[in-house]
Amino acid sequence: EMLGFFDEFTRESMDFDSDSMLEEHLSRESIRGAIKMSEAALQIDLLNGAGLVKYSGPATQDDEVSGEAADLSLVTYEDLVRLNIDLDNAKAPKSTKVITGSRMIDTRVVGNARYLYCGSEMLTTLMRMKDFHEKEAFIAVEHYADAGNVINGEAGTVAGFRVIIVPEMLHWAGVGADVVTADGNGYRNTGDKYDVFPMLFVGSGSFTTIGFQTTDTGGVKFEIIIKKPGKEQANQSDPFGELGFHSIRWYYGTMILRPEWLAVQKTVAPM
Repeated sequence: EMLGFFDEFTRESMDFDSDSMLEEHLSRESIRGAIKMSEAALQIDLLNGAGLVKYSGPATQDDEVSGEAADLSLVTYEDLVRLNIDLDNAKAPKSTKVITGSRMIDTRVVGNARYLYCGSEMLTTLMRMKDFHEKEAFIAVEHYADAGNVINGEAGTVAGFRVIIVPEMLHWAGVGADVVTADGNGYRNTGDKYDVFPMLFVGSGSFTTIGFQTTDTGGVKFEIIIKKPGKEQANQSDPFGELGFHSIRWYYGTMILRPEWLAVQKTVAPM
């Protein structure tokens, strides 16, 4: 599908702006916005396209995910161990296609690892995890990896996963169980319902996408148009040519190839 957005500006905003590189900055910020939109769209497609969906605690569906003590749906070490076993049974590769947030919306493969993407809200829960022998289960990244072997955002390893903290990780707000305890028992909620947070595994070869990759001729798959205010822009609705605009458009699409190699562990998250 084709995506895009635009914004208008006036002659005065250009005449009185002190930025001598305003046009260049418009293009740069348009590309940044387009990248953010494409990254969010890809994340949504992967979360919704996962063939393996697991729930923490006694929950079996989103509206049962709870922060109440009796039905706590907080991810545990055992949950992650079981998730890894399920991925083994599905023959999910341990080489992982890593999504890198560059201008080209690129991916690269990292061998002998399963990477688990989650929001920064989950970091304290992961750091508190204990294994089956009541020992610390989470190992911080500085204890096992050198600078050349670390993915951007990698926080540590637990239960066979290397954890990538994604500050802009999406979640489902207010779709969980009803909040009963005051302040949600310390877990995040919206509109008196608990928020549901994903921990996402993406196996190599599980999907393909088009984004900002270069074409065979060296061009890029997006187009920026900037029309400055002036007489060329004058028309009946703007007889003095006071308005200009800048726009960007591009094509985006995702195809899920192996849904069984996409996994989501759903959980509540502490405040």
